[in-house]
Amino acid sequence: MAGLDLGSRTTKLVVLEQGRVAAFKIIDTGPDMAARARGLLEGCEPARIVATGYGRHLAAASFADDVITEITAYARGAAHLFADCRTVIDVGGQDSKVIALDDRGGFRSF
Repeated sequence: MAGLDLGSRTTKLVVLEQGRVAAFKIIDTGPDMAARARGLLEGCEPARIVATGYGRHLAAASFADDVITEITAYARGAAHLFADCRTVIDVGGQDSKVIALDDRGGFRSF
């Protein structure tokens, strides 16, 4: 499985194998974010690609299997990596978010 975050400033790729991070790449997004994201996938053949971020719908239109919001991605990632986490702070290229998680690591508010 691969996760792509197509952000306004950077595009990130994380490849998971058996629930563990097998690869991580980050590049400047540039003017053609879908092409840059596809470039990150070169040499990688994940069974599923999930996109998030500012350009997630561009990815879904051409190569991603599914999209989720950044807030959902942060909540799931934090709960997976840090079960006791209750707050996530994202400082992005165009905005910042503070996300509150519930006792099970689910999204509560932002």
